[in-house]
Amino acid sequence: MGGLVNTNPRLRASRQLAKASGSSKVSTPADLCVASLDWTSEGGEILLNGQPFHLKGVSYFGFETPNEVPHGLWSVTRDQIFGFLRNESFNAVRLPFSTALALEPNKKVNANTIEKELHDLTVLELIGNIIDKAAEYGILIMLDMHRLNEDFIPELWYDDKYSMDDVKEAWDNLLTAFGDRWNLFAIDLKNEPHGVATWGSGKAKTDWNTAAEELATYLYKKHPQYKGLVFVEGTQLASAKHHKLDKNNKWWGGDLEGVQEFPIELGSDALNKKLVYSPHVYGPDAFVQPYFEAKNFPDNMPDIWKKQWAFVEEQTDRAVVVGEWGGRYENQDKIWQDSFAKFLVDECLEDTFYWCLNPNSGDTGGLLDYDFLTPMPKKLALLAKVQPHPTFITVKGSDQYCISPGAYANPKCDKGRRLATSNTV
Repeated sequence: MGGLVNTNPRLRASRQLAKASGSSKVSTPADLCVASLDWTSEGGEILLNGQPFHLKGVSYFGFETPNEVPHGLWSVTRDQIFGFLRNESFNAVRLPFSTALALEPNKKVNANTIEKELHDLTVLELIGNIIDKAAEYGILIMLDMHRLNEDFIPELWYDDKYSMDDVKEAWDNLLTAFGDRWNLFAIDLKNEPHGVATWGSGKAKTDWNTAAEELATYLYKKHPQYKGLVFVEGTQLASAKHHKLDKNNKWWGGDLEGVQEFPIELGSDALNKKLVYSPHVYGPDAFVQPYFEAKNFPDNMPDIWKKQWAFVEEQTDRAVVVGEWGGRYENQDKIWQDSFAKFLVDECLEDTFYWCLNPNSGDTGGLLDYDFLTPMPKKLALLAKVQPHPTFITVKGSDQYCISPGAYANPKCDKGRRLATSNTV
């Protein structure tokens, strides 16, 4: 692992055994029903009631833009969007929003949608409508504080107009309204810290790791009804002692080298088990990094990914979920995505959120064409290889959640966990 210190020998031995073993896949149990959902991040995995949760996610943007509603709903319905996602076996959506929007929860949104029932709703009513529609299809939601306002992605979690207190208030508004929704399983505290953002420098104004600790512990204390996970992204620059690569050749939110010295600590074992690290990782469609032009590309990439972020599971015991990756899947970018997909499966890191569903993402395109109806089959086929057997949750009555366990893309990753019988109905 590039000489990295591994503080979790139990997990390291488990992973090494899994990758070396030639045994066939352990058969998965039938659906089991539980009285409540218990989300944790342990053993380098997301667990649902003690069983590995196999995540197949995609980002669906729009709330953070001037439209103030997920894109495409001007020409298609929510049922068409979520029906497509369920048919393609996606079980989670990362839903970006802006701090500015969440600070005006009762503002009426002039949503440009073909569905009249979405007209003249408040911010909270509209967001809740999307969350509840996803629930009808058994799809989980992760809320993502993507921007401070609708203009751009800020370097830090605050600026001259929006303070940390504003950020807390924005999250307060959302978790007060939706924290008890069964399908709100995660929150992404801040999208893509970069530029002046640091990790472990000792500078309170720029250290994202300590800001994330403050924000997460505040939210869990203020909102005990929220039982989900908290996702923390990396920065663009590594901490001073850990520049394994040129410090400038990193992705916004993509570098977690600082975790070696300064892992996120949320003050208790119970809260630490809610933590998921979530780097963003891209290929040449987003920006042409020098290592994409190396003679041994793409064979040089796995070592780079391991140094930047993929070591974190083994060192910290927490899950790592890539929060964004994608591209147009053509030419050199296709080579990159194929290599990255193989790496994810080989390293038991196949739980990801792909960027994105929307076709109108300039650098990457999406999983749908510009009519928001026509699928992009090559991308969908790639994602089906990365996560062919996602976990799904079905709600039965008011107090039963029936879980279909799913399975790893790589059967050698199966540790044989099973749902705890003490949690079954």
